[in-house]
Amino acid sequence: MVHTRNIQNLSPEAFYEIGCDWFENLAEDHPEIVAEAQYCAGELVEVTDAEADAIYKATNKLYDMFIEAAEHVIDNNFFTDFGISERMANLIRTTWKEDGDWHLYGRFDLAGGIDGSPIKLIEFNADTATMLFESSVIQWLHLKENGFDDTRQFNSIFECLVENFRKVRELNFVKEPHILFSSLPEFSEDEMTCRLIGMAAKEAGFEIDFEDVDQVTFDKSGIYTTTETLFRTGSQWPFWFKLIPWEWIEKDEPVLFSLLEGLIVSGRAVVLNPPYTLLFQNKMLLKVLWDLFPRHPLLLETSASPLPCKHVKKVIYGREGQNVEIMFGGVTTAKNDGDYADQPSIYQKYVDLPTDGLGRKYQTGSFFAGEAAGIGFRRGGEIINNFSQFLGHILIP
Repeated sequence: MVHTRNIQNLSPEAFYEIGCDWFENLAEDHPEIVAEAQYCAGELVEVTDAEADAIYKATNKLYDMFIEAAEHVIDNNFFTDFGISERMANLIRTTWKEDGDWHLYGRFDLAGGIDGSPIKLIEFNADTATMLFESSVIQWLHLKENGFDDTRQFNSIFECLVENFRKVRELNFVKEPHILFSSLPEFSEDEMTCRLIGMAAKEAGFEIDFEDVDQVTFDKSGIYTTTETLFRTGSQWPFWFKLIPWEWIEKDEPVLFSLLEGLIVSGRAVVLNPPYTLLFQNKMLLKVLWDLFPRHPLLLETSASPLPCKHVKKVIYGREGQNVEIMFGGVTTAKNDGDYADQPSIYQKYVDLPTDGLGRKYQTGSFFAGEAAGIGFRRGGEIINNFSQFLGHILIP
């Protein structure tokens, strides 16, 4: 059973006191993000040192397995099975072999590991993972503001991001370290995530700025910002971080995709996360993992067709728990509708999530940024979604 510890939740002033001036400005435009009490629970999950160490090792192992699985798909040209177009496949191949196209960060969703049950991979959010601000900042503030030892947490997410940006600089030393961050307009959580990642880039020596994607200019020569509010007005940005999924860009913005394709192939720009993270994020790779590592203790059986046991049906690019069905014997026992019903599906063996005394279920989010970097938790019902609460954690002996 999962054990939690009650705490005093945070006020907006707690963020301002640690120097998050950008958060104060963002909160003025988007007051909904200040209502953390509705989303971030006033509790901490108790995690033992041994459990945290096991999650750390499992996360690193899983990333190595994803590398091997992606290599297998690329070497054998299995992109059609993933619903990936030839143009995107070529971009994946190009960035896969270029050292400078470095994977900045992603988040593994895991079951088990905190209540005596085995750790099992649910999926990997490799391209546009959120829950970053909560996991790296809020849960640390929960310890600090409640008088706990703020080192008693598996949370080096920000530090690992800084080191990864230093790696990006090192691998792309011929480019000026200037990076622009962008998300879609009116997505305040995404802007908050971008600005936090930007803080890590700045600490690593990058010149940074943020602009909504619809205010950025793309052409065959590069990526530019033109609004007068930015201190590099009219300048070209050799690095661009976008919190916009690659599959959305290819499907909904074909002109933008073509321009980015040209800029990446020509070496005029580095885009983070790189296109090959689309392959990591495609849930068909969960089937490839099972084919390559059958009965591996970290994996759940996954197939392209329904399983005879209780299983979860997922679309290959689903997000936020949308279009997920739990099925047994041909009967749907739980279901979330969503915007991705037209996508192909995979079928993954069902696994129970850890529960507390009230029957609430807990899913671990384990971040990877060069190495396993830290964890946070979502709490909800049978299917974890974007309405599920976030909980930080505290390490206990």
